[in-house]
Amino acid sequence: RHAGPCSTASTEAGTPSRVGAWSRSAASAVPSRLLPRHAVTRALRRAGRGHRARHASSGVAARSAGGLPLRRRGVTISGRMAADGRRADPTGSTSRGRQAETQGYVFTVFTATYNRAHVLHRVYHSLRAQTFRDFEWLVVDDGSTDGTGALVAGWRAEAGFPIRYRYQENRGKHVAYNHAVPLARGRFFLTLDSDDACVPQALARLNRYWEKIPEREKPRFSAVTVLCMDAAGRVVGDRFPRRITDSGPLDAHYRLKIRGEKWGFQRTAVMREYPFPVPDRKLSHVPESIVWNRIARRYRTRFVNDPLRIYHTESDSITAAPAAAGRNAYSYALGNRIKLNEDIDYLRHAPAAFLRAAANYVRFSLHVRRKPAAIVASLGNFRSRLLCLAAFPLGWGVYARDQMRAR
Repeated sequence: RHAGPCSTASTEAGTPSRVGAWSRSAASAVPSRLLPRHAVTRALRRAGRGHRARHASSGVAARSAGGLPLRRRGVTISGRMAADGRRADPTGSTSRGRQAETQGYVFTVFTATYNRAHVLHRVYHSLRAQTFRDFEWLVVDDGSTDGTGALVAGWRAEAGFPIRYRYQENRGKHVAYNHAVPLARGRFFLTLDSDDACVPQALARLNRYWEKIPEREKPRFSAVTVLCMDAAGRVVGDRFPRRITDSGPLDAHYRLKIRGEKWGFQRTAVMREYPFPVPDRKLSHVPESIVWNRIARRYRTRFVNDPLRIYHTESDSITAAPAAAGRNAYSYALGNRIKLNEDIDYLRHAPAAFLRAAANYVRFSLHVRRKPAAIVASLGNFRSRLLCLAAFPLGWGVYARDQMRAR
């Protein structure tokens, strides 16, 4: 008799009430005539207080500091979704969270320079023109004596983006890399050489290509790589098979036969796992492919047919110097030896490339006065040693030609 009106009032508004449900069950289970009027009233009040307490406690647990349910803001209590609705990456931080860890930049643009004050303005003006502004420029001066430091200091005073300058004794670009990577504050590490430039939309497009990789796939990727063009706008090197190609870089090189200059970034966290080797002797050059290939054995790259870097070849570059063979012989021998030791599983896909690497390994090893027995013994597997023996006459012949040209 007393439960009925309470139940009716709770459902007339269209919202079922637990109090009403309790009262209906209580009315059906216990005849109201057996209970005194005041006992039924107290029981209903207790049930109402318990329901309100449960509702309030669950509301506190499900609400954020701003008073909105966490699930409506795209954030779960476990932290697997970010406040902006993006899914967290496997390291436990979202792209914005990762930026917070790295002082808030998306890109660290890295430039190693040595006496390039006359061309370094290409990089500076390219960065000033960028439409995407979430980046820093990190310049490592490898012992320049041409006023590079003063030049960069002047740019820092007027640039609309952060510039950091570090000086080191002349030890080579590989040491500059090892100097720069721990200092980088960007999520992505992008190298732009001291004599090159890039289009104004370069950073925006690179970032967009990364964002288009599905979130669940991103842990398998370390890089985005695009094409280069010369100052006349002609594409340098081979294009990729499709506009967007997801592949391992070693597969792209050996199986797809992609050659020529390319440009792109690596995740900074990955770069920190793969420092450049620094041999005991002082070297001005260590092949960058040593590090890129080691990263390629673990991570994939998104390749895009979009020319974003403007590539210049200067008369003082390594590729243009006629005496580079002897001057950088130890570095080239090191690069070819690592290729033969670590990439030999691709021999069947590119036998000519490995034969050439074996011949060059012999050639440059002879330049540094290594004995034939030591040249072969330093290779770590049977296939590489056999290939080296087969290529020995060719390597010796090219070494003899180098010697005659150097006279």
